[in-house]
Amino acid sequence: MQKKIFLISFFILFSLFSFSQYPELKQIYNYKDYKFQQGDRYNPVFAGIFSYFLPGVGHFYVRETKRGFAFLGGYVATSGIMLSGMLVSVTQTDRTFVINNQELRLSQAALFAGVLSLATIYTWSIIDAIRVSKVKNLAIRAKEKEMSYIFLKPKLFLTQNQGKNNLQVGVNITF
Repeated sequence: MQKKIFLISFFILFSLFSFSQYPELKQIYNYKDYKFQQGDRYNPVFAGIFSYFLPGVGHFYVRETKRGFAFLGGYVATSGIMLSGMLVSVTQTDRTFVINNQELRLSQAALFAGVLSLATIYTWSIIDAIRVSKVKNLAIRAKEKEMSYIFLKPKLFLTQNQGKNNLQVGVNITF
C-alpha cells in the first residue's frame, strides 16, 4: 500500500513540474550559435557547475525540472546499482570460501556497469545543462527582440519667471 501511495505522489509531483520548453526550443535554436551576453537569464557556466556537484541541479537552475528529475533519478539509480555490486563483491571476496562464483561475477558486472553508467550520466548531465541554458537564452533574446518597449521618464523643472518660482512637469517618451 505504501508503495502505491509513493508512486502516485511521485507521478503527481512529477506532473506538477513538467513545464518543459527545451524539446520545442532545440528545434528552432542551435546551441552552437550562442555567444554569451551580459544580462542573459541563465549562465551556462553556473548550469554546468551546478550539474557538476549533483546531476540534475543545473537543469533545475534553467527551469527544466522534468529533465532535472530524470538526471537526478538516473544518478540515484545507477549509484544504487554500483553500490549493490560493490557490497556483494566485497562481502564475497572477504570470505575464505566463495560459495557461489557466478554471484561474484554478477556483482562485479553490476559494479562495472554502475560505474560506467554513473560516469556517463554525470558527464551527460553537465553537457546537457550547458546546452539547455544556451538554447533557452537564445529563445529569450528572440522573444525580447519581438517585444516593443516604451519608456516613460517623468521630469520636474523649477524655473523662475519675473521673480516667481514656477514648477513645470514633463515626460520623456522613448520607444
